[in-house]
Amino acid sequence: MTTPIERPAGVVDIIHGVEVHDPYRWLEDRNHPATEQWIADQRVRFEDYFATLGPLDNLKARIRGYLDVETVDQVARVQDLYFYRKRKMGDQQSAIYVRHVAEKSERLLIDPRGMGSFASVGIYRISSDATLLAYELKRGGEHAKAIHVLDVRTGAAWSKHLERGLARGFAFHESGRGFYYTHDSCEAAEGADHVISFHDHGLSLEADATIFRAARHKGSKLVFHSFDGNLLATYYHVNQGTIVADCYRAHEDSTTEWTSLYANRSLPFYPFIHRDRLLAYRADVGSNGEIVELTDVGHGSIKETLHKFDLHSLIE
Repeated sequence: MTTPIERPAGVVDIIHGVEVHDPYRWLEDRNHPATEQWIADQRVRFEDYFATLGPLDNLKARIRGYLDVETVDQVARVQDLYFYRKRKMGDQQSAIYVRHVAEKSERLLIDPRGMGSFASVGIYRISSDATLLAYELKRGGEHAKAIHVLDVRTGAAWSKHLERGLARGFAFHESGRGFYYTHDSCEAAEGADHVISFHDHGLSLEADATIFRAARHKGSKLVFHSFDGNLLATYYHVNQGTIVADCYRAHEDSTTEWTSLYANRSLPFYPFIHRDRLLAYRADVGSNGEIVELTDVGHGSIKETLHKFDLHSLIE
């Protein structure tokens, strides 16, 4: 009989202002001894149970026929290119492809099969001129991800990438010379500030410039959004026992000048930028939520205007 390995403690996330306890987050660490033992224990349970059921070949064949089909997801058009993930019959994971809108042939960009066991990839961001693709690399279904950048034209990967961590926002500079990001290490210590950084292609990550900083406390989080060179930083933190949000805006032409839009705003309230318009999702108790436009009226005040948006105008 094997000696039980002590399991790591669970974690608590703050999601939409609510504490969500996850006692099994440690299972995302595929290399932890406790994870290995849990998998071995489950395998024994599985084999013992199914050994009592007799032959299952017909059932296996029928299930395989339903599951082993071609799937396509994460479809996005940028300029004259379609980007998407596709899992072909017989593949365990989806790969990332690109094709021109006027052509039927596709080109494979990212194939996870050569990235080791339990690797999966997904489209994370595409530059506005469709020349750069940021893709996420995860292993074993974990929440944390590494972010890599690929030149779509040549297929060559940038030498620098963001290591496994909690991705809180990413955007390419409009010139394509680098990218902005906020990316928390899975082992980030309390007291180490949240930061938004800029990586200049060709330089080391250690040389990245910090363009925004916020204090890290228990339950705090910094989220970054960008559109057409407009930058938005939303800082979620605890104020008098309640999760609130502060929001700041800047432009990539002047990343040292951040304007405070509001502070200590109660949730749910989640801002985002679209086509130079500052919008936010808000919700009251018992409502389904609504989209409002935020307008800076001066003196630190923000006007919220409820619109009946044409959805096509927001997603085109």
